[in-house]
Amino acid sequence: MEIRASEQAGIALLEPDGSIDTRSALEFERKVRELLEGGARLFAIDFAEVELITSAGIRVLMMLAKRLQGIEGDLVLCALNDQVKTVFEIAGLTEQFRIVSSRQEALALLSTRIGPSPAARLSRISRLATRLLGGEDVTAMRAPRAKDSSERSSDLSARVAQLLTEGEASRTSRSSSNRPSDPSTPGRRET
Repeated sequence: MEIRASEQAGIALLEPDGSIDTRSALEFERKVRELLEGGARLFAIDFAEVELITSAGIRVLMMLAKRLQGIEGDLVLCALNDQVKTVFEIAGLTEQFRIVSSRQEALALLSTRIGPSPAARLSRISRLATRLLGGEDVTAMRAPRAKDSSERSSDLSARVAQLLTEGEASRTSRSSSNRPSDPSTPGRRET
């Protein structure tokens, strides 16, 4: 199997040619990992020249989808022939992946996702700090004007504390939803 890789407008385009089976899946995975490590987070995989995909190839796609989900990336599969499409249908994977009929459609879908990387996005607290340090108007974030600077400072401090509390509550609820429900699970303690 041959795998052509290119970049089109910020989208990693992979074009495997041949069968994605046990032997070729290793090369497919190597190429995917190489692109991920290079910073790619939007992937279109064109199956126009793929004759067959086995569970080994599907494993690579599942790994890629999971990794992309963790970095707010996206994956679109396109141009699946009937045989490859049948494999996805039998495996119950047609709902797990976005599958479109053409490369142009895949690129168009992904182009709407192009923007700053997740690391470049600022949290609410970072935006607040940027506004404060940059001298932007923060009046919308504080209570009506206080009489002296110490009262204004405490209003601003209260808002920052509120944002910190909201962020901590959000992180706590996300981590508790990932915690097993059985408190006797080895290596875990309930807090």
